[in-house]
Amino acid sequence: MNIFKRLLLLITTVSLAFLPYFKSLIFYDEGEVFEVRQIEANTWQGDCVFINGKKEPFTLEKGECLNDNPYPGFCFDEELLIRFNMAEPKAFNYYGISLKTNKPLKGIISYNLAGKEYSEEFFVNAVSEAGDFFSFIDSYFDRHKGLEIKSLYFENLGSEKVELFLYGLDLYNRKVLAETVYISDGNFKIGVSLKWGGSLSYAQYLRENIQAVKTKDGVKVGIDALKNYGGLLLTSKVNLINRNDTGRVVQQSYYGTNGSNDEYERSEFMGHMWPYNPVQGGNKYNDASKIVDCRVGDDYIYIKCRPMDWAKPADCITSSYMEATYALKEGLIQVDCKFTDFSGWTPTYTAQEVPAFYPIEPLNSFRFYEGGVPWQNDENIRREDDLIFWAEAHDQQYTATEYWSAWTNTEEDAFGLGLYVPEVPLVKAGVFDRGGNIKRDPSRSGPTSYTAAIHFVAVESFKPLEYSYLIAAGKVSQIRERFAGNKNLIDNQKLINY
Repeated sequence: MNIFKRLLLLITTVSLAFLPYFKSLIFYDEGEVFEVRQIEANTWQGDCVFINGKKEPFTLEKGECLNDNPYPGFCFDEELLIRFNMAEPKAFNYYGISLKTNKPLKGIISYNLAGKEYSEEFFVNAVSEAGDFFSFIDSYFDRHKGLEIKSLYFENLGSEKVELFLYGLDLYNRKVLAETVYISDGNFKIGVSLKWGGSLSYAQYLRENIQAVKTKDGVKVGIDALKNYGGLLLTSKVNLINRNDTGRVVQQSYYGTNGSNDEYERSEFMGHMWPYNPVQGGNKYNDASKIVDCRVGDDYIYIKCRPMDWAKPADCITSSYMEATYALKEGLIQVDCKFTDFSGWTPTYTAQEVPAFYPIEPLNSFRFYEGGVPWQNDENIRREDDLIFWAEAHDQQYTATEYWSAWTNTEEDAFGLGLYVPEVPLVKAGVFDRGGNIKRDPSRSGPTSYTAAIHFVAVESFKPLEYSYLIAAGKVSQIRERFAGNKNLIDNQKLINY
């Protein structure tokens, strides 16, 4: 009987001890907190770091401690390795690290996953004040969870000694987001594809009855299209953005080294040897870029991804991050972009797409203002109705002196989707497979229209590049009016001064 009681007591004790662990493995956190708890100043004695709000002992295998500091500090020339033996392990699918570093770093976080130790990379840039880095674990979308942190490793990507301060590390259980996340107001419903790097993959205009109809002359998209064009109604919920593959949508894309001045090895695309080309959506094989972070508010979506290198296979994911915030403001879609490269490849001065913009092909008439009196209501809007595939054209670049352009249907004051990129007048445009087969959902069809605002710049490693743009929908006159009324909502001085 005594043996039975002792055994029951042991089982109860063990169960209570591991109850928080099992709870974290099964359930998700209530609410979402995006602030890492930090260790209290002047409590650092060189023997612990702050994990999940508690001090955890560690073993330092590479690097040195900075003991004469109020917070956990370390220094190293090349590598730092910290191992943990956590007393209260917690299951997690998302983590945050509060830190400060004087040099850019490559990090590796190792944790238990399905009974084995698993490691994944991350990158942090030099910062002068404490900042928080957040990331989903690699298998977040597979609904897996890590079980406990085993180690943190840092590699110096700079040229001088690193001083690193670790203020705290928190582990979270976030609910698994849908493949596409949406927000809407009375003007737009937009969707961001977490399958394709957090690119803008859906934009439905809500202020008018936008329809797609199939007629004897092809698919038409416009206001009250069934009434105005007749034919067969395909959809009254028209997505104005082409999302047929990872190279479409509205997304960030940057070009860099061709390997002539470093060890970068090019790969082939469309019969050409392709340079370094981080692409938000993914690569030419339709492999997706990795979503690192995502937050969804009432009127905004924030994403961070680690992009693929366009012409290379999935195992050649780039050492870079793209961030974007999509917000609904003033009847417009505002997008703020940031790109930070950690590759170390040689900067190459070349044309950059800021951004790559792919509307659906039934909007195949290109409109823009190129006159000498911008924003003075000059009615001479240029129109191009016969643009071909941009890769086969040599003269489809234009100067939009009001910094906007639009793809529309073929009416005079036509309905369409417009792009405004302040301080970037050069635009490249074209149509792929004009008049080709359009499916019931035009956004999932092969034919597409395309615009890129073009800015020449050499993107440097560890130096973030930032820019913003606006998207509007409506008739051409309305698009121009909305851009004119909100042209000071954003600016691109950071891009121009890069």
